Amino acid sequence: MTLLITGLAVFIAVHLFTAARDLRAGVIARLGEWPYKGLYSLISLAAFFMISRGFGASPDVGLYTPPEWARPVTAVQVLAAFISLAGYRLKGHIKAKLRQPMLVGVAVWAIAHLLANGDQAGVLLFGSFLAYSVIAIVLANGREPAPDFVPNPRHDVIALVAGVVLFLGTVSYLHEGLSPASLI
Repeated sequence: MTLLITGLAVFIAVHLFTAARDLRAGVIARLGEWPYKGLYSLISLAAFFMISRGFGASPDVGLYTPPEWARPVTAVQVLAAFISLAGYRLKGHIKAKLRQPMLVGVAVWAIAHLLANGDQAGVLLFGSFLAYSVIAIVLANGREPAPDFVPNPRHDVIALVAGVVLFLGTVSYLHEGLSPASLI
């Protein structure tokens, strides 16, 4: 559990650091943009590795029993989360309506997994990501103006296709390597 908690703390701290714009700008001024991005990426990857390993090694301590219907509902929610994630940089209706589609996608993903996982490690992992995404949405919406563009429906189609591909790839290949949890 220690590895999971440490990984979560590092991952969330480094991602919330980006909200401290003046502090972040000072670090970029000292290091340069690309070294900063490289360091940010390395720390994020190391934290992600710790989270993945820590989650897999955590004891199976049940906190609640997910309802029978949770798995299929979770699949639909995760698909929606991936479509939202894919719309992050695209100027479609997804971006216009959600403002922070990547963070909304993370929140939906976390809620979906909280619904389907009642174990202690899962609640810690997904609850942490849910809390992070809500805080980050509030911070980002407070510092950024609402999107001001004419949404391009093609961008929504691209997000839809990319989200479905990400979902199918994750379900078919990636999830098993990252988590001991069964999808079925």
